[in-house]
Amino acid sequence: MGIEDEADRTLFIRNLDTRVTEELLFELFLQAGPLVKTKIPKDLDGKQKTFGFAVYKHEVSVPYAMQLLNGTSLYGKTIQVQFRTGSSHSSPGNSQNSSPANTPNPHGQSLRGQRSLIAFFIFFLCTETIKVLFFSVRIEQPQDLITHFSLFVDALT
Repeated sequence: MGIEDEADRTLFIRNLDTRVTEELLFELFLQAGPLVKTKIPKDLDGKQKTFGFAVYKHEVSVPYAMQLLNGTSLYGKTIQVQFRTGSSHSSPGNSQNSSPANTPNPHGQSLRGQRSLIAFFIFFLCTETIKVLFFSVRIEQPQDLITHFSLFVDALT
């Protein structure tokens, strides 16, 4: 697995919210196939950039992941997923690039089933966040619960 091969196994992800972590990106993109790593670069000040990369173990996962995850909403921002520049997938004559909707799932699940898994994953993250919020504060009155929930919803949007 050389550097050229890694380009063919890598997706470029843009329009990331600054709250998206490499761990979150890894868990999300893992839904499309085995991952090697995810990376969100930082600028010279250590501030996270709004783009990242996902490197898959198998090249066959890349077009499927792009089809599956392009347009997913994270923290209210729609992510854009594309083939990494320099990959054989992004060459002009490549039929996979011209019609990613025809890409079969290399892992045996239907696209609908995969989208359901992603929706569940995002719901699970929200549920875990709610648990942390609600169990880390003391709720004295029912109105407090509504206030804390409103703060949580405001934080997500």
